[in-house]
Order: sequence, then C-alpha cells, then structure tokens
Amino acid sequence: MDEHPTFPPRGLLPFSQCVGMAESAVDNFAYIHGRLGTRIHPGDVHFREGVKSGQALIRGWFAFNDERPIDTRALLLASDAFPPSVFNLDLPTAWVPTIELTVHTRAIPAPGPVACIFSTRYIQNGLLEEDGEMWDSNGVLVAQSRQLALAPRQ
Repeated sequence: MDEHPTFPPRGLLPFSQCVGMAESAVDNFAYIHGRLGTRIHPGDVHFREGVKSGQALIRGWFAFNDERPIDTRALLLASDAFPPSVFNLDLPTAWVPTIELTVHTRAIPAPGPVACIFSTRYIQNGLLEEDGEMWDSNGVLVAQSRQLALAPRQ
C-alpha cells in the first residue's frame, strides 16, 4: 500500500509557536474558544487586524484546555472550530453559514493536539467549499472534512 503522508501540514509551526484562539477570539467565538486550546499559525491570523494574506488557508492545532483526549467525536468539533479559510481573502470577515458538512474519520487520534489545515479553492455563485485535514501527533491523517457554505457578504 502506498502512503503519501505530509506532516506537519504545509509548514505549520509547533503548537507552542501558534496563536491561542482564546486570546484572539471576538464576539460569539469567545465562549467556545475559552474551552478549547485551539491555536492558529501566526501567518494565518492577521485577518483579525484587517490584514489579508490572499490565500484561503487556515492552519493550526486543535486541543482541549482541560487536556482531555481527542476522540473521533472531538474530530467533528475540530472540523468546524477554526475561522473560515476565506477570511484570508479580500472578502468581508463575516458570517459563513454552513449548508453541508461532511467529516470522514479515518483513525482514532494518538494523544496530543491535532494538527489541522483548512483551505478553499472555489468561490462561485455565492457558494464556497472548505476542505480540511486533521493529523494526530504521530503524523497519521485521522480525519478529512468538506464544508459547503455561503460566501460571506457585507
């Protein structure tokens, strides 16, 4: 069987070097991120200050603040716990309502934070897709996600 692992995903920095979502969360995101130890790659979080990277990409780490193990059900939460990757494009940083979310769990995660990467390739007719990968601390791809959503509007 051929395997083509890519870990860590696309240059993701270590957990300790990423930005805590609880510190940077605003509005209704603050409640959930106060319970999670979720962190975002420093180059992917500048949209909060109005600086857009021009790449529909969000990389980071998913964990719980109380250090509970991440099981396959927690991967469902991880798939939707990060800001939309399109926040890094020249689009409004606004509501991106989900139409459909599919998560394929592939393995039970090893102990430790889960590395996540979310990206969008197509935005057309007011719709976008966001694809996600979730990798455990051993470099095993434990879940993949695809979300169909409405594009943000003013």
